[in-house]
Amino acid sequence: MKVKLGEVADQIRGVTYKSQDVEETLSNNSIPLLRANNISNNGIINYDDVIFVKKNKVNTVQLIQKNDILVCASSGSVHLVGKAAQIKEDKLLSFGAFCKVIRPKNINALYLGYFFQSPYYRNTISSLAQGANINNIRNDDIDNLMINIYDDVATQEIVSILDKVTSLISMRKEQLEKLDILVKSKFIEMFGDPVLNPKGWEKKKLGEVCNVVVGGDVPLDNFSKEKNEDYNIPIYSNGLAENMLYGYTNNARIQQPCVTVSARGTIGYCFPHFKPFYPIVRLLCVIPSNNFSILFLCHQINSINIKSSGSGVAQLTSPMIKSCALIIPPLDLQNQFAEFVEQVEKNKENIKSSLNQLETLYSALMQEYFG
Repeated sequence: MKVKLGEVADQIRGVTYKSQDVEETLSNNSIPLLRANNISNNGIINYDDVIFVKKNKVNTVQLIQKNDILVCASSGSVHLVGKAAQIKEDKLLSFGAFCKVIRPKNINALYLGYFFQSPYYRNTISSLAQGANINNIRNDDIDNLMINIYDDVATQEIVSILDKVTSLISMRKEQLEKLDILVKSKFIEMFGDPVLNPKGWEKKKLGEVCNVVVGGDVPLDNFSKEKNEDYNIPIYSNGLAENMLYGYTNNARIQQPCVTVSARGTIGYCFPHFKPFYPIVRLLCVIPSNNFSILFLCHQINSINIKSSGSGVAQLTSPMIKSCALIIPPLDLQNQFAEFVEQVEKNKENIKSSLNQLETLYSALMQEYFG
């Protein structure tokens, strides 16, 4: 059975306040207030960046309750409108005017929380929000959403299944994070901080021991959107296979193993490459001498705090990276570290495979339960 959401939940508007109503710190006269930026894309509330408004600006109904669903109701970006997260704990909080709270009534609260993460909800709200000068969700947009209603036993079973799958997904992501931390810890254990160099390794500037190639534009007549017999060299925008800019080319500017370094945006991000490819202008390619293991070099560059030049868009130049000082431990020690990294990467691939399967299952279940 389907019912309109307005039959099973209430909507509460957020607090309207002015700059003089905001205090710098929490006091007896203020209360933390959540805004749209506190709603993460994965449906979790981020409490790190809250503001504090005077209590006299907040009505009792605007105090957030456990299991309330906080929704971004208005934004200049259609992609932000509608993002939602459920409050999982009791906290003294309120929320701002660009948000609204969906408060469950006559429905399993956790089931309703999952509904607000469903593709049906996101797609419907995105479609409704498009076209306005300032994208926003009207009360009717929420009230008229259709939600499947099951009996209490079936609803609890759905919640239990989704809880288990989401818990496993979180566990897999946590495992990946811990493995990344493990590699960083192993690097410091074996080599120390490459900037402070407490182990006294030989140091040279990167430009003295590595060749740096700047990525370039791909001629429009020299690429294909799909891999084929003639065009089979990948074109990378930041080193990751899922971020290829165009597709494939027949010209591999980089033939030998190297480390690609992001030169724009989040500068200094590194990725090892072992097969021929074509880098575009956002990349700097560091091709080392025989003194370096690729994996060791990659992790060392990631450990260096490379500063941006100029103002505006962050940009890393060839001279900047060439001036970075590198430690040069014995190659056999570098290779030991590389072997450790390779084993960790194998474990990560297994975890990623499991994570992909779980995320596919989660999507299928959300489609089945919510349409």
